[in-house]
Amino acid sequence: MNIGNLFVAAGNSATGASEVIGLDMFDPASPFRNAKESVSVQEGRASERWPGRLLADNAARVRAELAVDVVDDLELVLGPRNRKVFWGRRARLPKNAAARFERGLAEGAATLKRKLAHGGQASRRASPAMCEKLRMLGWIR
Repeated sequence: MNIGNLFVAAGNSATGASEVIGLDMFDPASPFRNAKESVSVQEGRASERWPGRLLADNAARVRAELAVDVVDDLELVLGPRNRKVFWGRRARLPKNAAARFERGLAEGAATLKRKLAHGGQASRRASPAMCEKLRMLGWIR
C-alpha cells in the first residue's frame, strides 16, 4: 500500500485523534491509470492484474488479506504507543481495525455495484472500457 495515497482527517471533533477517511485510487504511475483504455490491453503491457478485481463478489478472501496488510502498514507507520504500564496495548489501531476495513471495502463495492450496474442499464451509459470492467467484476453481462 502506498501510504501517500491515504486521506487523513486531522483532529476528529469527538476524540481529537486523526483518522483515515479515504484512499486515492488514481495512481498516476499505475499501468491502469487510463480509464478509457481496455483492461485487457493494460494487463497485456503490465506485469500485474487489474487491482479493481478485489471489488468482485467472489474476492472476499483477497479483501480480507488486503485489510490485514493495510492495518499492518498503518501500525508500522504510526509506530507503537509509548505505554507506561506493561499490560497496555501498544498498537494504535483498535483490535477490529482489519475487520472494519474489510467491511468498508465490501460495503463500498456493494454501493458501487448498485450505482454502476443500475439494473443492467450500465452498458447503455458507460464507455466500452468501463463495461469491460463491470463484466470482469460480474456486475453486468
